[in-house]
Amino acid sequence: MLETKKKSVPWKEGKVISICLRDGIYILAQMVKSPYMVFFNLFSEDNSWEGVTLSTDNVLFCHAVTRQWKAHSPIERIKGVEPLSNYELPTRWIHTEGLGHRTREILVDGVKRSVVILGTRLALVERDMVDNSKNNAPCGLYHTVVKPDLKETDWPMVENVETMSVEMYPGLNERLYLCSVMGRNVNPELEIYLGRPIPEAYGTYVKILCGDKIPDYC
Repeated sequence: MLETKKKSVPWKEGKVISICLRDGIYILAQMVKSPYMVFFNLFSEDNSWEGVTLSTDNVLFCHAVTRQWKAHSPIERIKGVEPLSNYELPTRWIHTEGLGHRTREILVDGVKRSVVILGTRLALVERDMVDNSKNNAPCGLYHTVVKPDLKETDWPMVENVETMSVEMYPGLNERLYLCSVMGRNVNPELEIYLGRPIPEAYGTYVKILCGDKIPDYC
């Protein structure tokens, strides 16, 4: 049987969408400057958003997404919710530095899995999100290093800072699902990279990183 192709939702700044996660949970998000998406701490079990107001107080995080994520994720435009106006993209991000990769062993369901971590260190950096010409670091992606070589002890400083990776399906979808379960922003990728203890709830996320069979997302 041929897979039914999902209807494309064109990118437009300010467009509010819902994303169907697994177990029938929906989340609200908003397209901002391409390819950045803002995700809100607003969830629903029936995709009903009547009376919902978007504000900076209910922003979970903002992250760049790939076309692959947009093509594979079950998303729907929501016309009855006013977009968050004048949203400013974050200027502090986490940059992966160093050539090569390393691995981390994580125990999931009694089995040790090796997660590949690209780069050799992480740095907290400052970026100009409006004028890229001001990002004059050699890599051209930022202009100032706020703190080099982040460690696990730096978690309180960076727990709400996003990496400069571009998110793909289904890893981002599973992260959003975990946010719904825990009622707050969680960032499994960063926690794994910094060597923090990984809770059992992250098991499916770890399996996705390792290429295991993924769950159904609506």
